Amino acid sequence: MIATKSTAKKTTRKAAAKPVKPRGNISPEEIQPLIMAAREAYTVQDPGITFDAWRAEEVMAAVGRPGLTACDHNHFCDLMGHFKTAAGKDDEALTWYLKGSTDSARQIAWSIANTLTAHLTLAHSTVDALTASTHPRKLKRQLEARESIRDHSEGPLSFDYLLSIVRDKTRRPNLTLDSDLASALADRCTAGQLTQIRFTLVNRISEREGRGTATDRNRSQVTESAKASRSPDVVTPRF
Repeated sequence: MIATKSTAKKTTRKAAAKPVKPRGNISPEEIQPLIMAAREAYTVQDPGITFDAWRAEEVMAAVGRPGLTACDHNHFCDLMGHFKTAAGKDDEALTWYLKGSTDSARQIAWSIANTLTAHLTLAHSTVDALTASTHPRKLKRQLEARESIRDHSEGPLSFDYLLSIVRDKTRRPNLTLDSDLASALADRCTAGQLTQIRFTLVNRISEREGRGTATDRNRSQVTESAKASRSPDVVTPRF
């Protein structure tokens, strides 16, 4: 008998499935004007990273989604308001925020709490911690913002500062907020009030982090010498 070679059964390896990017219900017709508004803001901000990377970061900061295509229809006004604020167009920004104030008050409250938390986290981070946790394309901008906060005579905005804004906008001088900030804001404020509170907080934080708006930013923070003094090569040895 002639021996025959046994052949092992070949198994076909399936390629690992690529992660599916979340997709919202926002339409291409809505995305286009958002991209235009974002481009205008990007030019004003001059963040030192690519437009796509910056836009994705700003969308996450504004509505907690990883990009425009992951957003829903009800995010449109908030995003337009966010980009108009970044472009220094305060009146237009407030108009958009107010248009979107019929959306969930809890979503707006979450945005306020998240914005303040991110600001305080940045202010109290060490350079080493930022370097370890921040993508290189974003690091320079984060270091500049942190340095601007530290250079300010009053330091970062605080919980008490937000409380004073809330009391002013609601005209309730004895209003209190507890540790669950987002829930407290949603329970104690109307959507319209929350919209104005968020608008004010975003502008104040932008000023404190050296960005500001076209009308009232600290111009000394955006000169070439100021930028150079806050570069990672100069900032890191200080700490």
